[in-house]
Formats: sequence, C-alpha cells, structure tokens
Amino acid sequence: MDTIGAAKNIKHILFLHDVLFSTAAVAGVITAGFGAWILGLVFSFIYNNLYIKALIEKGYGPINDEDQSILQQNQILSK
Repeated sequence: MDTIGAAKNIKHILFLHDVLFSTAAVAGVITAGFGAWILGLVFSFIYNNLYIKALIEKGYGPINDEDQSILQQNQILSK
C-alpha cells in the first residue's frame, strides 16, 4: 500500500471512530451505558476486518490452507 492509500485508510478508520463515538454517546445515554458496550463490540469486528484487509494489501497472507479458506469464506480474501 502506498502512502496515499495508507492515509485514506487512516482517514476512514478515524471517521468510523468518530461515528462510533457519537453513536455510542447517544446510545449510552438512552440505555444507561449498555448500548455503548454493544456498539463497541460491533466496532471491534469492523476494525479487525479493515485491519486484516490492510495487512493483505501490504503483502501479508495466510500461513496455511485452512487460514486461507476461512478468509475466503468470510469474503475477506478473494478466491
């Protein structure tokens, strides 16, 4: 990934963070904190997906066939 691609990825992640924070603040107030916890859990999955895709773009890949099939089943890695 080049510098421009990395900057776009960082901007995308920061935007998602801002959206999550705003949404979690509203949900936390309405649900006495429980909604913010759920949104944090959801965001962790979204962030991990973005992070894995960024690593694949950098040239990293699955170690074995089982890992590759898991990434393909979750549509993170194309066949």
